[in-house]
Amino acid sequence: MPPPVFSGNLLESLLSQEDAAIREEFNARLAAEQMRYCTRCKERWFDVEPFENGVCRRCHRKDDKKQPEEPYLYSAENNLDFGSVPDYLPELLPAEEMRTRFCQRVLRKPLPLFPSPLTGL
Repeated sequence: MPPPVFSGNLLESLLSQEDAAIREEFNARLAAEQMRYCTRCKERWFDVEPFENGVCRRCHRKDDKKQPEEPYLYSAENNLDFGSVPDYLPELLPAEEMRTRFCQRVLRKPLPLFPSPLTGL
């Protein structure tokens, strides 16, 4: 397929009919995706899989290991209740949330705090 030719009209789309149809299908599928929310850990994202009780699979896995008298991992009794998002924080765009997710993964890796003969730092 040859590249599009600029006609001089800045308002004219450079996408071919076929590419415009692909873009519309992509946008429709993206709009159909819904973020899901876990009521226990307060995580809201596309890959959260809550059960009927609103608690996600990860929270269930964590809490399956607890003793009956122990509190849920993400609970106020365990001092891990994240609460609601404060009103003064701005609503993040999906791209900003993805960047935050990437930073969370990077920060979960153990970092040496002090020089050590074991790490060679």
